[in-house]
Amino acid sequence: MAGGVAEAAPLDPASLCALNTGTSTASSATTTTLIAAPSSGLPEGIPVVLVALVTPCAAKGTVQFQDGTATIGAPVTITGGLAFTIAPTLTAGSHSLTAKFTPADSPFDSSTSTAVPLTVLPPITVNIPLFQFFLKGQLFSPDPARFIEFLHGGHPAAPTG
Repeated sequence: MAGGVAEAAPLDPASLCALNTGTSTASSATTTTLIAAPSSGLPEGIPVVLVALVTPCAAKGTVQFQDGTATIGAPVTITGGLAFTIAPTLTAGSHSLTAKFTPADSPFDSSTSTAVPLTVLPPITVNIPLFQFFLKGQLFSPDPARFIEFLHGGHPAAPTG
């Protein structure tokens, strides 16, 4: 502990495997599980964290995240049975997210997660007499300057005092 602050130990892939209980290597079958966060009611413009858990933990390879048939980024190498990515902003509407594991070598088989449905909400339109504003909600945005964008006639509204 330096100066009263605990220092984090480097992440050890073996310790991740200890958390991932699928450690048997007797079978070549693998299982891939996908978790998306947030999992529902996501406002358009907010990134999604995707985490894939591949068992058994001894399996080595990559995970390709997908939205339907479209790939999300490049394949991610698994470490300790886990792979993750941050999906860029998804368009408004329904999405079907999956994670596909591709083994680096035998004896393991490829596997694909069950599809995880995700609904992205469209921007909110508010009608005010004589004016129409389109609000793009950026809830939970790490950048407060992008919290809400006011558009007038499809263009940013000029600030008034």
